[in-house]
Amino acid sequence: MAAGSVADEYPATMREPPPGVADDAIAALLEQHWSIRVASIHHLPWGFGAWHWRVDDSDGARWFVTADETPDAARRLELEATYAAARELHSRGLEFVVPSVPSRSGRMVAAIEGYAVSLAAWVFGEQPTGALTADAAEATAAMLRRLHREPPPPGTRAWMPALPGRADLERMPVLLSRDWTGGPLSRDAEGVVNEHHARIPAWLSRYDARVEQALAGRGDWVLTHGEPGLHNQIVTPSGRRWVDWESMRVAPRERDLTDLARTGGSAHGVRVGADPGLLELFDLRWRLDEIATFSAWLRGPHTGTASDRVALGGLIEELTREDWVTGN
Repeated sequence: MAAGSVADEYPATMREPPPGVADDAIAALLEQHWSIRVASIHHLPWGFGAWHWRVDDSDGARWFVTADETPDAARRLELEATYAAARELHSRGLEFVVPSVPSRSGRMVAAIEGYAVSLAAWVFGEQPTGALTADAAEATAAMLRRLHREPPPPGTRAWMPALPGRADLERMPVLLSRDWTGGPLSRDAEGVVNEHHARIPAWLSRYDARVEQALAGRGDWVLTHGEPGLHNQIVTPSGRRWVDWESMRVAPRERDLTDLARTGGSAHGVRVGADPGLLELFDLRWRLDEIATFSAWLRGPHTGTASDRVALGGLIEELTREDWVTGN
């Protein structure tokens, strides 16, 4: 939600609007559920995993619209509860929380064509880019300390350790025995997975061991954002703000600290105060989720869009980067 031109203010990731959802359908939904009369609407190629628009209304206000994919009613209910919990945090005085705006019915999301649409006020500011700075590291750590002390709002979900793509990861040799022909990037994806898939069983085994450690300390779990990195922060004149609260869960605090540890917080004198084994847990979770998601994506039908190329880059990165070094 940074100021500037629509073309320049976001990194090039989700360049394409969601299939089957036109801008005018989003505009109609906003008028129906939030009484917003849309003057202009622009799809924003920002983020990965959800879709976003900038909306200017007829009264001169600006809004940020998100569509999360919801394959079933359970996912919609989960988003409803999570966005309501984030709004509760904002009402308690956590000014860094950018909350969703409830609709006229009081709900946080509205359904359209397999998606859950939510609305937030536009935040004018700058999205941090480049390497982590000392100021950014300390500001992020301070926000995390405050968040982790906060009692979870009613309805906040607990983090679940099950890997959604585990079945594909475990049967990767079988999947590789068939040609990957879904689209123009399938063969590239097949090649890199074939070269590195032998590492996957060891990652799964280590993940399972770390999950046991996390569950044994469940009494110490705290409220976590889930993805608190710079990509979900906006720097405003009155301080940093966090967006993308859909992943908020009660979990080990290391769920929020792995990214800070990985990107060099300690190099700036920021002590994350984390358990090394649990940092590894969430590094492995990220890696395994990305491999499962992107390999399935690129095995299947695709056309070689910018998003498809980002998926291939993510797959290569997670298969080839060095393992987390416990103790860092």
